[in-house]
Amino acid sequence: MNGPMAPAPCVLLVDNGSSRAAATRCLRKLAGALAVEIDTPVHPVSLFHSSGVDAAELDGEPAWIFEPFLHDRRGAGVDSFLVVPLFFGHSAAIFEYVPQRVAELRKAWPGLEVRIAPSLVDLHHPGEGVVADLLADQVRAAANSRGLRRPAAIVVDHGTPRRAVNRARSHIRSQVEVRLGAAFER
Repeated sequence: MNGPMAPAPCVLLVDNGSSRAAATRCLRKLAGALAVEIDTPVHPVSLFHSSGVDAAELDGEPAWIFEPFLHDRRGAGVDSFLVVPLFFGHSAAIFEYVPQRVAELRKAWPGLEVRIAPSLVDLHHPGEGVVADLLADQVRAAANSRGLRRPAAIVVDHGTPRRAVNRARSHIRSQVEVRLGAAFER
């Protein structure tokens, strides 16, 4: 006989963070879209920086960063979290920093459970192209709205010395190039 089901984890869509309000607004928009897609609340949370954005620039709602968000949820009785990284590849920020912080938090919060979903691009499954499809769609939409026939497009990420993340970005760039065909210029 099965026991009671554990409550679903609190889902966080996590980016690196930015001191620019537009980045937080974008994260919120993506978290909202993901919440609709999975029919579960998704909280937009940054690792760093975003707490410095003036709440007035964010419709009066301050941005959350990782540790204060976890502490806030703990106060509401939440102990289980799922981190969904908004990162192309296996970033140190998500797969090293977050586990280090969680290990430290567990010293005072032994019931804390934080699981981390895979990054956006899995190089072990190179044919998977959802991210490239989304990016190509965005380039097409931007080009069409501006009447551009052969736009130049650049795939840009935060930047890192980590080779795995750079390989993921290069892989996405190649996939976007294929999807855009002649419309993509180098």
